[in-house]
Amino acid sequence: MPALRIIPEDLAQRVVVRLSERAAIFPRSQNGKKLMGRPRYQDESAYLLTGFARCATCSGPVGTEIRRHGKISKQRTVVHHYACLDHKRRGDAICTNAVVVRQNLLDEAILGAIVSALDPAVLSVTVEKALASLT
Repeated sequence: MPALRIIPEDLAQRVVVRLSERAAIFPRSQNGKKLMGRPRYQDESAYLLTGFARCATCSGPVGTEIRRHGKISKQRTVVHHYACLDHKRRGDAICTNAVVVRQNLLDEAILGAIVSALDPAVLSVTVEKALASLT
């Protein structure tokens, strides 16, 4: 009944159109019913630095290396590391940088540095310096 509507009809129709547009871009199963997840973009990664960081030795890409830790094969845990992908895939002849860093530790350090840089006190000083240099 029109008298019981909470939102106007035109807004409801716009919502239906928007939902239909968004649903059309998401991959679905063969029968078209089950959502297969959010579409991934070519330059998108589930990891903070993958596709962004470069190796200090060869300037190659830094990416994810998965290592398993533990003694018993069934209880081994997966641990993600950042590593030079050129070294991992092509060896010492291309890149001698065999350094690997646990992703969780490096990600926490980077995000912590970003949060501290976004502190209001730090931002206000930075803005004041930027405005002073512009004037």
